[in-house]
Amino acid sequence: MITNYSLSKTIGMGSFSKVKLGTHKILNKQVAIKIINKQAASKKNSAIMDNIRHEIEILKCLNHQNVLKLIEIFDDTQFSYIITEYVPGGELFDYIYKNKKLNEDVARNIFSQILTGVDYCHKIGIIHRDLKPENILLDKNRNVTIIDFGLSSFGKENNFYFTKTCGSPLYSSPELIKGKKYDGKKNDIWSMGVILFLMVCGYFPFNCRSIGNLKKKIQKGVQIPKYISSELSNLIQRMLKIDPKKRITIQEIKEHTWFHKNIN
Repeated sequence: MITNYSLSKTIGMGSFSKVKLGTHKILNKQVAIKIINKQAASKKNSAIMDNIRHEIEILKCLNHQNVLKLIEIFDDTQFSYIITEYVPGGELFDYIYKNKKLNEDVARNIFSQILTGVDYCHKIGIIHRDLKPENILLDKNRNVTIIDFGLSSFGKENNFYFTKTCGSPLYSSPELIKGKKYDGKKNDIWSMGVILFLMVCGYFPFNCRSIGNLKKKIQKGVQIPKYISSELSNLIQRMLKIDPKKRITIQEIKEHTWFHKNIN
């Protein structure tokens, strides 16, 4: 029960939830406890609780060192308590911002863990659909934990989806932005390509406030700075192929020459 945990500081806030740092009273283990006000959420929009239940069902399926681990769930009449592992670090986005950009060896180490986590999800039929540095946590040793499966989905036949919006446009594939039917796995690969570019360049490959201008920039193709190695430049270009049919697969990324350089 939730009484087995002592709660301390708030480490996150949402519209109908907050995340508290908790400690198991017997095991003395720190955890993150997401407290959801079910009554307030349902009163605002009944679909909110459906989405939360969907995310919980996905979290129950996950068991990987680079993916957020669900520990247990409690409910009472007013609140749901989702207890997960606590990652005592910050977001990848903040780490990039602090360092301005990452050298290729550091980026490779982080990216390899992201890729391993996403590959695991895909293999068990889960598509993340909201991969971005804000949803990737790093501990003090730069170990990766992928979080926030609120927009994730169990894989459909052929992995094709049709949604007008899903995730941040800055990390979304061109086919999703255009409102076309899209392959969920290929969309995740595009998002990882944007993350990889951001890590080593310190800025977005396509950065526009309006969707219209974003579409135009994407159509011109990605421009890789000259200080990026030829191997990495090739990998990013293949991940950010406008045509999803020509976009590199996770298996091909694993076999790419840049991916195998000095992995720690």
